[in-house]
Amino acid sequence: VIKPSNGWYSKVDKDTGEVEEKKYRFADTNTKSFWSEILTQPSFHEFIEKKYCIATGDIVAKDVDDAGA
Repeated sequence: VIKPSNGWYSKVDKDTGEVEEKKYRFADTNTKSFWSEILTQPSFHEFIEKKYCIATGDIVAKDVDDAGA
Protein backbone atom coordinates (compact mmCIF):
# COMPACT_ATOMS: atom_id res chain seq x y z
CA VAL A 1 0.00 0.00 0.00
CA ILE A 2 1.36 3.41 -0.96
CA LYS A 3 0.17 6.99 -0.57
CA PRO A 4 0.29 8.39 -4.14
CA SER A 5 -1.26 11.71 -3.15
CA ASN A 6 -2.29 13.46 0.04
CA GLY A 7 -5.27 11.71 1.61
CA TRP A 8 -5.35 8.81 -0.87
CA TYR A 9 -3.95 5.26 -0.79
CA SER A 10 -3.43 2.65 -3.51
CA LYS A 11 -2.55 -1.02 -3.55
CA VAL A 12 0.70 -2.12 -5.19
CA ASP A 13 1.44 -5.51 -6.72
CA LYS A 14 4.56 -6.55 -4.80
CA ASP A 15 5.77 -8.84 -7.60
CA THR A 16 5.46 -6.38 -10.48
CA GLY A 17 5.51 -3.01 -8.69
CA GLU A 18 2.36 -2.03 -10.57
CA VAL A 19 0.18 0.50 -8.73
CA GLU A 20 -3.56 -0.16 -8.84
CA GLU A 21 -5.48 2.69 -10.48
CA LYS A 22 -8.21 2.72 -7.84
CA LYS A 23 -7.53 5.08 -4.93
CA TYR A 24 -8.92 4.71 -1.43
CA ARG A 25 -9.54 7.22 1.35
CA PHE A 26 -8.01 6.33 4.73
CA ALA A 27 -11.40 5.28 6.13
CA ASP A 28 -11.85 2.90 3.19
CA THR A 29 -8.56 1.15 4.02
CA ASN A 30 -9.83 0.21 7.46
CA THR A 31 -11.98 -2.63 6.15
CA LYS A 32 -11.72 -6.40 5.94
CA SER A 33 -12.30 -6.36 2.19
CA PHE A 34 -9.37 -3.97 1.62
CA TRP A 35 -6.84 -5.96 3.66
CA SER A 36 -8.01 -9.56 3.07
CA GLU A 37 -6.75 -9.54 -0.53
CA ILE A 38 -3.33 -8.33 0.64
CA LEU A 39 -3.01 -10.53 3.71
CA THR A 40 -3.91 -13.76 1.89
CA GLN A 41 -1.29 -13.44 -0.86
CA PRO A 42 1.59 -15.94 -0.56
CA SER A 43 4.09 -13.22 -1.54
CA PHE A 44 2.96 -11.17 1.49
CA HIS A 45 3.53 -14.14 3.79
CA GLU A 46 7.01 -14.67 2.33
CA PHE A 47 7.87 -10.98 2.75
CA ILE A 48 6.80 -10.97 6.41
CA GLU A 49 8.68 -14.18 7.14
CA LYS A 50 11.91 -12.86 5.58
CA LYS A 51 11.58 -9.41 7.15
CA TYR A 52 10.85 -10.53 10.71
CA CYS A 53 12.42 -13.99 10.92
CA ILE A 54 14.50 -14.77 13.98
CA ALA A 55 17.62 -16.85 13.40
CA THR A 56 17.24 -20.51 14.28
CA GLY A 57 20.94 -21.37 14.31
CA ASP A 58 23.61 -20.69 16.91
CA ILE A 59 24.16 -17.00 17.53
CA VAL A 60 27.73 -17.53 18.70
CA ALA A 61 30.01 -19.86 16.77
CA LYS A 62 30.84 -23.12 18.55
CA ASP A 63 34.63 -22.57 18.44
CA VAL A 64 34.31 -19.11 20.01
CA ASP A 65 32.10 -20.55 22.74
CA ASP A 66 34.60 -23.36 23.50
CA ALA A 67 37.60 -20.99 23.60
CA GLY A 68 35.93 -18.72 26.12
CA ALA A 69 34.94 -21.52 28.50
